[in-house]
Amino acid sequence: MARWAVVERPDTLLLVTSPNDAYERACRWADLTNGLLLGAGQTLMGTSPEITANTFQAVMAAVYLGKRRPATLASDWPPAWRPVWQMIAPGRARDLDDTTRLQRAANKLRLDIAYEVESSGPNHQAVFVATAILTSSLLRDTVRVTGEATSGKTAARHKASRRMLDILASSGGEIPDDSHAVKRLVLAQQASILASDNPPIAAWTASRQFGLHLIQSPDELLAWAGQVDQHLQGQSSPQLVAGLTNAFRRARRLADTREPAIDAELLETLNAIAAVGEPAGLDRTITDRIVRLCQLFRCMGADEPDTDLAQLAREWDTLHRGRLTLNGPTPATMLTARERAVLDAAANTMVRSGGLATARVVDEHPLRVHFTGTTEPDVAHAYALWSAVTWSAVMRPVPGGVEVEIARPTIQLNDGPVSRAAFAALHHRPDPFRRRVADVLHDIKNHASASRQAASAVAATPADHHEQQADAYRHLERMQRLALSLTAVTSVPDVAARSEVDLGPFIRQYARDLLTRLPNRVGLDTPATDAAARAAIDERSLGLILDNLTANAVEAIARGGRIRMDWAVDEESAIIEVADDGPGIGADVVAALDSGARIRTTKQGGSGVGLLSVQSLLQRVGGQLACIPSPAGTKWHVRLPLTAATEETDE
Repeated sequence: MARWAVVERPDTLLLVTSPNDAYERACRWADLTNGLLLGAGQTLMGTSPEITANTFQAVMAAVYLGKRRPATLASDWPPAWRPVWQMIAPGRARDLDDTTRLQRAANKLRLDIAYEVESSGPNHQAVFVATAILTSSLLRDTVRVTGEATSGKTAARHKASRRMLDILASSGGEIPDDSHAVKRLVLAQQASILASDNPPIAAWTASRQFGLHLIQSPDELLAWAGQVDQHLQGQSSPQLVAGLTNAFRRARRLADTREPAIDAELLETLNAIAAVGEPAGLDRTITDRIVRLCQLFRCMGADEPDTDLAQLAREWDTLHRGRLTLNGPTPATMLTARERAVLDAAANTMVRSGGLATARVVDEHPLRVHFTGTTEPDVAHAYALWSAVTWSAVMRPVPGGVEVEIARPTIQLNDGPVSRAAFAALHHRPDPFRRRVADVLHDIKNHASASRQAASAVAATPADHHEQQADAYRHLERMQRLALSLTAVTSVPDVAARSEVDLGPFIRQYARDLLTRLPNRVGLDTPATDAAARAAIDERSLGLILDNLTANAVEAIARGGRIRMDWAVDEESAIIEVADDGPGIGADVVAALDSGARIRTTKQGGSGVGLLSVQSLLQRVGGQLACIPSPAGTKWHVRLPLTAATEETDE
């Protein structure tokens, strides 16, 4: 009946109706049971809640069909039956029943749910017992959970669903002995989904699934991972560990609220460079910011080995020529490249402030190093920037100097696949986008130094002075051009706000604006999709992503061709397609993007950060960039997570 009540009937229909007790109350209020033909037993015992509810629904179905399936029965509803309408169609949203909740949970986990119902006793006193059956086509496995006996088939299904939901929500120590199979199937299913090509990282992090929400609490994450490994009972493979490691890393990038501070500092510095009108405006403040940003980005993009703290102390002694002294014993502690960079920054801060500086280890667990000097450092804004480099190190001011604290997980590592993946994800990989930005910042720094030097040098003749000034302006122009190329690919998401884009209106408007900018020989096929979808990304970031991909497409078909834009929605994400019919992208570019290697630029004056910036922006929101094989031209798929509002609408 429900299929006739919707405009476009889908292949499958998940229907949320009022609970049976609402229909039962409505039936008894309307006194419809008097019209039933009952057997002797039912007449004696009375009608069951399920029979009463079914009676009311059958009457409503007959009325609905008799009125030729109207859009609503509200207009023909008898005024005397207004209380009944409130019982079955209340103004407020209804709570979902357990069977519907389990169905939705199973859909999100890509599991099939079915029920078997058995009955016992005479018809008028029948008792029903339901068994909920979860099936994974991915794992080719099935588990069954039986609920408590009750009257009515629907109530029995709810009982079985409730027990299944309780098992899914329970933690390791609370799982009944006969229900470990359910937990094992669900955890194995989740692990397999996360290790696949397009895992729903953003949605699962928000709904606290498979420990992704624990990524910023290493001890909690590793403790949870150890429990999961016990349930999985040795199910492991290199592909599973690699896939889970990538999923945890993406969750960590998505949850990072400190790293945007570095991007904000970059954007402010680039804007300051753009505002410089003459070489004399390149003061020490701007150059110091460029140098610090170059150090920050190089540290985040570098692939360097771990360092022993004692070895680092010896290097400090050589580098700073006795201006920094490490007092007291030095513990045998290994440091990651990023942790070392934070300690180096603290040491440089104290040495640059003037006078002599000392470093002292004040605690080993966690490692805390105090840097003090004869002069108080004045770089308060640098603390937040260096603390954003790695989750394990924090730089903060202390009286007379700076303190760096390095915290490590205290949980003993389990050898299971989830534990190994979680532990590996806590260690940063080199960021190719940051590495390339560091290269561009280094070039900007060199041009700034050359411009300042040319502008301030004493000239022997007026002609030499004119040539030096011209040289100073040439370097200023080049550094501003490079700064502009970075500004075009830099976006700072507002981590405090919930960013989302209504894709339909946004892409249609973007396509209209793009048409006004395209060369005459380049055509554009615009999207025809009408599906409703809200993507979890801000408009500036999405605009930068599309700008880069469409600019590459225009360059590829400069002599004539077409660009195609389209988008679609699946269960967990939206996919935007940007394609062209040009000669196609080089295999070396795709390989470099996948491996994190440097991407060569084909544009005159280009910085080579375009595609890397697209990839970086998408990683921040839990999205992905993929080059799709195509018989002709280049086809990119931009995968974006949907917001919770979209998922609720779809359901």
